[in-house]
Amino acid sequence: MNRKKSSLVIAAAALILVAGVFVSLCVGAAGLGMEDVGKAIFEHGSVAGRILWYARVPRVFAAVLAGTGLSVSGMLIQTVLSNPLAAPSVIGVN
Repeated sequence: MNRKKSSLVIAAAALILVAGVFVSLCVGAAGLGMEDVGKAIFEHGSVAGRILWYARVPRVFAAVLAGTGLSVSGMLIQTVLSNPLAAPSVIGVN
């Protein structure tokens, strides 16, 4: 892949990540709309702020961290084995 195409793919992936994070902050048992999430970011004492900061932000952070770890580990397995189709079962990781 050339440099311009790589930059475009990375930018698209980052945009999808940001959109996914925002949607994940809105979705939950307590229905918070986009306006509620926007207000709750700055209002920690409100009910919506507590839901956002104590439940949803840690959940989103953990999901992003887990996804990052899985993608890096998959890349490392494929790089070490010099095989773009390598899976964890190849070296007995799973």
